[in-house]
Amino acid sequence: MTPADRARAALANEAARIICETGLKDYRLAKSKAAEHLPAEATSGLPRNSEIRDAILAYQKVFGGETLGRDLRALRQKAIRVMRWLAEFRPRLVGGVLSGAIGLEPREYDIQLHVFADAVEELDIHFLNQGIAFDTGAVRLQIRRGVFEERPVCEFEFEGTRVAATVFSERGGRQPPISSVDDQPIRRATTKDIQALLDSD
Repeated sequence: MTPADRARAALANEAARIICETGLKDYRLAKSKAAEHLPAEATSGLPRNSEIRDAILAYQKVFGGETLGRDLRALRQKAIRVMRWLAEFRPRLVGGVLSGAIGLEPREYDIQLHVFADAVEELDIHFLNQGIAFDTGAVRLQIRRGVFEERPVCEFEFEGTRVAATVFSERGGRQPPISSVDDQPIRRATTKDIQALLDSD
């Protein structure tokens, strides 16, 4: 391993520690904070987001223990329940609950979904009819290589856990956006996929 590789690994490990211990989800911000904690010579080359994700998984193995495993399993079970509640919008699980790269701070856990509707108002009506409080916002996603678009997001609480549901059009959302972690199409999981993960534990 070259000195540059060691420096990049040190930065990835520090960013992973920050994410796991504080619940921070922004990899770019975690890299910046990590650089503040390390000597200048260790911050000459920034690690890729995929290296940080791998460092998070390694950190979890050392410090997460059985508690993290139970928390992750419970989150995946909860994801199945909320996806069944949103079944008419064909929800798919994405993000840390699917990959397993979550922090160690339970208060910062969340469930990220992709849902499908002709208009975000359909989701709004669903929440209103069910008496569920929600917030709306937007997220900027790379839909294709070099092409970015904003997508509406509905955030709400389900069984004490925050859920962020990004809304895609029925026709335009079949191709997953590009992940900022590994520059590959975002992995999406159905309830059957999640149950298979639970059964394999």
